[in-house]
Amino acid sequence: MIKLGQRFLGAKRMAPTHPHPAAPDKPVTEAIVGAMTTPLDKLRDVPREFAERRVPEE
Repeated sequence: MIKLGQRFLGAKRMAPTHPHPAAPDKPVTEAIVGAMTTPLDKLRDVPREFAERRVPEE
């Protein structure tokens, strides 16, 4: 069960974070395009994560 969870988290790290309706849906091309778009999606998420970060109150 733990290995299954680890595999899921590994796949989640490699998955695009935004929808891409025009992306192919065939297994091999889907993986290739997903591997290319994931870094761009994560880069696109950086400003949003920075804006949502809160300053700890003292």
